[in-house]
Amino acid sequence: GDHRDLHSFPRRRSSDLLRNTEIASQLMISPNTVKFHLRAVYAELGVRNRVEAAQAFARMRRGS
Repeated sequence: GDHRDLHSFPRRRSSDLLRNTEIASQLMISPNTVKFHLRAVYAELGVRNRVEAAQAFARMRRGS
């Protein structure tokens, strides 16, 4: 699947990512489903966690 549409990732503010349970609640899915998809995003971006993913996404948006 294509996980490049990260700008639609649920969050409170641009610097305040939600917990898996909060994401699951907003999307009406299981927290395990959130974990599954986050692992896929991390693998695609070559990162280990959501902080690194957010940093990678910020670099992508800046075009660097």
